[in-house]
Amino acid sequence: MTLALRLSLMSCACVAALAPPARAQERPAGVELSTAMSPSPQAPSGAPALFPVEVVLDQLRRALGMSFVFDSRLLAGARIRQVDPSKSPEAKLRDELRSISLDLHKVAGNTFAITHAADNAAPYVAADTAPARDPP
Repeated sequence: MTLALRLSLMSCACVAALAPPARAQERPAGVELSTAMSPSPQAPSGAPALFPVEVVLDQLRRALGMSFVFDSRLLAGARIRQVDPSKSPEAKLRDELRSISLDLHKVAGNTFAITHAADNAAPYVAADTAPARDPP
């Protein structure tokens, strides 16, 4: 190796050693970990515990490798029951999300999109398949 290359590599190693350690992924503002993992305090005794949707999605991501695309504003403050990864998790999650007016859409493989539920939306008709109108 040339001297210049050695000096460059040594300086990179020194800079990397002095850099602060990488921070863990930050929680959303205002969400404490203990709060996020605890069931809803409003759940009456005997009723199933409710958890933040983000926590349930993270559990499914870790257990099954599922990934989700969503607007975080849709999930803000929303709570659902936990979904058992061993018992048809996709169908159970879809049912839980419908209970809070959200829909689950399979995008590809193990990737899903979460959207606001459409209330009796009219079916989509592509422009080229729409019936032709008579000229006035």
